[in-house]
This record gives sequence, C-alpha cells and structure tokens, in this order.
Amino acid sequence: MIRSRLIQNVSGIARVQQRWFAEKAVATGSVDWDAISNIVQSDNGKRELASLKNTMMELERAVGSVSQTMAEPDWATYKSQLDASIVDKFEKAYKSMKIPEYEDKEIKNVSERFKAIVDQAEKISAESKKRVEAIMIELEQIDTQKKQLKTATIDEELAKDPELAKEIDETNEKNSFLVS
Repeated sequence: MIRSRLIQNVSGIARVQQRWFAEKAVATGSVDWDAISNIVQSDNGKRELASLKNTMMELERAVGSVSQTMAEPDWATYKSQLDASIVDKFEKAYKSMKIPEYEDKEIKNVSERFKAIVDQAEKISAESKKRVEAIMIELEQIDTQKKQLKTATIDEELAKDPELAKEIDETNEKNSFLVS
C-alpha cells in the first residue's frame, strides 16, 4: 500500500517537475502566426506552417493541462495506518528531494542556429531581388528591341553596327553576285 501511495506521490512530483520544466522551455503566446503566414507564400510552406502551429498549440495545451501544484502527502494519516518508522523514512526522503533548476541551453542553441538560417535566407532574398530587377531590365530591353524590329530597315541596322556594314561591303566586292 505504501508503495502504491509512494508511486502516486512520485508521479505527482514528476508531473509538477514536468510542468515546471515545460513552462521554462516553452514560451507560450510568443509566436506571431499572422506575421509568419504573411511571409510564407508557397502552398507547401503554408501547409508546413499550419502543421507547426498545430504542434505548438498541442504542446501548449499539454503544458497547461499538467497540474501546477501538488499537495504534500498527509504523513499523519500514513503513520496511523502504517509503520511510523517506514513513513518517517519516506517523509525524510520526500523532503530531501531537490528539483534541479532548468538550464535553458537548448532554446539558446536553437535560437542561434535559427538566427544564422534567417540571416542566410535574408541574404539570399536580397540577392534574388537584385537578380529579379536585372531580369526585369533585360525584359524591358527585349520588348523595346522586338518593337523596333517590326519597323527596322537594313540601313538602320547597318548604321548601328559599322563593322558589320564594312564586312558586308568587302564580301560584296570580293564576290560578284551578278548573274552573267
């Protein structure tokens, strides 16, 4: 009987400890999901974001469902029902337990890695924007050239490229294209 009571109490302590660690590790409500969803554009990215949001909400619910406080065992009741010396040993062991302080190394490491990834993504995004601007300029030039091709004459094209005009004149002088 004392074993089952002890297991219940230890389970309760484990839940309190788990809750305490989880509260330190999980920053609830700190994510701006709307801002993130405005950034994500692809369908696959939106699905992944929704999955991440659901997972985070499940974790927050799980953390919230664990009881924060646990009543200390009623040692007097146990002493009246069981051998007092055994209950005293359990009480002494229970009171000597120390819950370790949670060190938040994991979140710091993940935050540093995430920051590096975000920095890299911003750099790639800036390079992509520059490339898009260059491509848009090229497309405008191509459109302009296409419009000019409809009305361009050979004389205008040869005026733009004097070397080509000279080469054509030399070829004409070397070879007679007249039919005799």
